[in-house]
Amino acid sequence: MDEDAGILAALATAQEELATDRLDLCGLIAVAVERAQELTGADRATVDLREGWMAEGRPAPVPPEGELGPRPPLTGALSTECLRTDAPVSCSDTDRDTRVDRRACRRDGIRSIVVVPLRRSGMTTGVLTVTSPVPRAFGPRSVRVLQLLGGLVADAVGRLAAAERHEHLLAEQIQAEERLRELILRDPLTGLPNRAVLRSHLEQALARGTREGTGVGVLFVDLDHFKLVNGTLGHEAGDELLRQVAERIGQVTRTCDLAGRFGGDEFVVICSNVNGIDELVAVTRRLEQTLAAPFQLAAGESAVTASVGVALADATSTAEGLLSQADMAMYRAKSTGRAGHELFSDILIEEATARVTMEASLRRALADAQLSLDYQSIVELRTGRIAGIEALLRWNHPERGPVAPLEFIPTAEESGLIVPVGRWVLQTAFAEVNGWRNPLLAPHPPLHLAVNVSARQLARSDFRDAVRAELEASGIKPGRVWLELTESIFVDASETALDNLRSLRDLGISIAVDDFGTGYSSVKYLRSLPIDAVKIDQTFVFGLPTDPGSVAIVHALAQLGRAFGLLVIAEGIETPEQAAMVAELGCTHGQGYLYGRPADLRQLERQLHSPRS
Repeated sequence: MDEDAGILAALATAQEELATDRLDLCGLIAVAVERAQELTGADRATVDLREGWMAEGRPAPVPPEGELGPRPPLTGALSTECLRTDAPVSCSDTDRDTRVDRRACRRDGIRSIVVVPLRRSGMTTGVLTVTSPVPRAFGPRSVRVLQLLGGLVADAVGRLAAAERHEHLLAEQIQAEERLRELILRDPLTGLPNRAVLRSHLEQALARGTREGTGVGVLFVDLDHFKLVNGTLGHEAGDELLRQVAERIGQVTRTCDLAGRFGGDEFVVICSNVNGIDELVAVTRRLEQTLAAPFQLAAGESAVTASVGVALADATSTAEGLLSQADMAMYRAKSTGRAGHELFSDILIEEATARVTMEASLRRALADAQLSLDYQSIVELRTGRIAGIEALLRWNHPERGPVAPLEFIPTAEESGLIVPVGRWVLQTAFAEVNGWRNPLLAPHPPLHLAVNVSARQLARSDFRDAVRAELEASGIKPGRVWLELTESIFVDASETALDNLRSLRDLGISIAVDDFGTGYSSVKYLRSLPIDAVKIDQTFVFGLPTDPGSVAIVHALAQLGRAFGLLVIAEGIETPEQAAMVAELGCTHGQGYLYGRPADLRQLERQLHSPRS
């Protein structure tokens, strides 16, 4: 009875020790080994766990040999049999048992062995092994005691494995939350803070500036002609450029500043502790200088400039308001030529208010039939014959009277109203000119009709169908139509825009480049795109025939156009001397006040009947 009581006490102690959550796996095995030796009188004991039993398929760690004694040479056949049968396996005398390595057992002084399974919830997780240098050292009582101890060890291992799995899952969850946080707060392409972080940081900077009396400023950076990089070098090159731009911006900002990507090709720099507008401008100039150097991309070298809006906070500034002010200043920098910066001022608010008012008025104009078309003659210089007419949009405001195109066209472009307005121009011009019958023109081929098209119209996937629909509705032949586009359109032209050009050309419509020489003249687009004519801007014609520089420019542009087999039209001709000069320099057609001012079709008829015509 005393022996049984001692065994029960030892098992109770083992259970208490194994139940503590302070043990790691090595400590757990050490307790199991110590109690197994105590309960059975074994000189050695080991615990072997099945590989992968611990969390996430990792093998259980093996305690150092010095701590728990040498591992017995029997964990092969006896352990395998125990795991297979889920039952204790004994060897009463290793000298007589072929299942063990008898030579190794003699060397290590092992004569008796017992292996019991570690079972928990119907699952065997490993084995507990004891050895003795005495034959037949372990009887049924010892085996039963080892089974009870094995159950306690299996429970402890199971709890430890569950805790480890929980910790692993918790660590994975924390990592997932960190990754999600990065996705939420960081731009995935550049790694910079995103728009949400920028707004939050700006709010904090403004609050801190109010408390400490320090200045806060915002730089709104927009890359110029970024679409050109995507269009010529590919979107991967565009992404690489954005990453390099982000890196350069980070190199020139101060430690107290925060740079982030606002979206697309737009970046924002929030400057804290600013001592006035001069310091803000100094940061801006450093940024402009670092962006001016060419970028080395995998697809080739690329140069890029930026338009920067600069806004300095005052006592009433809010985060949203300051960003809006910097944005307005950036758009002013773009509209005044790009590759520079503009400081926010109250004038920009007045201009923005005027644009909003203009947009609302233009919407009413389109709905209330306030728009009309005038036409101006395009003359063949060699014969003096009228070859075509250009449709020019006019707006007669009920209160203001005539509104100049230079006032409302930019608003129409910016607001997107240019799309419905442009559709109205196509519809009206096609219908009016196709129905116009002038007896003076009867002996000659029908006049060409030139209509201006904006970049927004051309970029729409439905533009080609819109033109085809208006051609069919009016009955005008596609061969009579010229679509005029400014040079800058070809710089940022999307694949959709270029596809539209080619499809319209296939219909028989001619394509003309307006204001040729003022933008981004490129031999590449003259060669590769479906262009039929170029129109030399009137600013070059104005100096003729006396200004040598104008003569040289017009001659070069005309020869370039003629080299590609294009019609060359000189705009802004006002005198016979200018007409003679542009013809001598290589122009094929002319347009300007010399041949008549823009007028509606009825007035145009009277011009044609006049003696000069």
